[in-house]
Amino acid sequence: MTYKIKGCKVVFNPYDFLPAYGETSIDLKFSDSLLELNVYYDTNRDNKEGCLRLLFDNAVFYKLESFPGVSSINAEYDYDDSTVGSLIQFLDSDFKDVWERHFNNLFKFAHYKIFLLGVNKSLEVVCRDIHF
Repeated sequence: MTYKIKGCKVVFNPYDFLPAYGETSIDLKFSDSLLELNVYYDTNRDNKEGCLRLLFDNAVFYKLESFPGVSSINAEYDYDDSTVGSLIQFLDSDFKDVWERHFNNLFKFAHYKIFLLGVNKSLEVVCRDIHF
């Protein structure tokens, strides 16, 4: 089965906060359905490192892959290069819909993806909510 994933909107652009060359490293933790992404970057203040934290609440699926690289989901994505680098939400996602049906439509999920250009990774998440 090929999933159709389209209609994206930018939810957050981390490069509004990060230096032009991006993040220096990332850290990903998962516990009790909470996925925590920490994005580390240089602050140019006394050699201190900053951290931008994104929390994906009630995450039922996530994958971290090399970018550019080979995707492990058989999907046709519809987004353009202007969204690369931002956290995007897919407004029409067959993949998200499959997860909602798995839970007998008791929960509504959202489908997100972010490209972390400084570390050449992409993170894709299906969850109920997101916090910055």
